[in-house]
Amino acid sequence: MGITQFASNPMLFEKSLKLFAALSTFPNFGLILGDDSKAQRYVFIIRDIFAAGVSSTVVQVVAEQIEKVITKCPYSTCVAIFEKTLSHLVTKESLVNGDKVTLGLLNFGIARNSRITDLLLDAIRTHHYQLSDETTHAM
Repeated sequence: MGITQFASNPMLFEKSLKLFAALSTFPNFGLILGDDSKAQRYVFIIRDIFAAGVSSTVVQVVAEQIEKVITKCPYSTCVAIFEKTLSHLVTKESLVNGDKVTLGLLNFGIARNSRITDLLLDAIRTHHYQLSDETTHAM
């Protein structure tokens, strides 16, 4: 229940994230979690928190705990749900603008699928062309 307390009780929210990350270290984490709907509820709450425009500190605290879950059980359906849902927060614009949520998701290895790689390459190409055009016009 603490995961839903972000706005009213941030300490309880943080403790529930840490508990979730700690539980992921147990070999029977799938049984503890039950069906995938619990993981989906967690990730939707986290997605909404990130989308609301939180501080860099909140992004870091949340991303650290998600990273622990991902590293402890990288092949679980829970991790796939987290990666798929949170990766949609990463866009070309957020990459180019250095959005703190996007950078946090990349920094902690949460957003790491092929779509993200394609977005990064596209952003680099676009930025390179923009710099080349600006340099040419400046001369």
